[in-house]
Amino acid sequence: MRKLIFGCLALAVALAVGHSGALNAWFSDVEVSSGNTFTAGTWKAKPSLSLDPDDAKVETGERSVSHSIWVSNRGKEEIDVAANVELNVSVVEGEEKYVSVSYDPEVGHIPAGEAKDFSLVVQLIGWEGASEGEEVKLRIEVTREDNWSEHNVGRRAHFTIIKSE
Repeated sequence: MRKLIFGCLALAVALAVGHSGALNAWFSDVEVSSGNTFTAGTWKAKPSLSLDPDDAKVETGERSVSHSIWVSNRGKEEIDVAANVELNVSVVEGEEKYVSVSYDPEVGHIPAGEAKDFSLVVQLIGWEGASEGEEVKLRIEVTREDNWSEHNVGRRAHFTIIKSE
């Protein structure tokens, strides 16, 4: 009986010592972090394009008309680069007086907080015979932007040429 009691007592002491060692390790664990940088996903670029002026009008009797707009990136962070920006120009009204529009569709990259100039030249035919007040309307539209296309593609500006004497 005595052997049984001492055996149980020895087992209890062994368990208590082992358990306290595990608890000590649990509460005294030390980790070291250098740089204190945590990454919890990917930061998404959010460039925000605007076209200025977005509704320009010019009165002229000339057959050739030049026009420029600013393509601005209102993004605030360095990562907010508007990438591979392209624009398209189409005639909305007055196509019978229209011959061609010359422009380079590739605007390129626009860093956050910056702007680029987009220029076009419109050649009009039959403009000399047009009545005063007749119009040719153009739409300038963002057709590509690779960093936040769902927000920027489709942004528009309008340019109206009005016949004057």
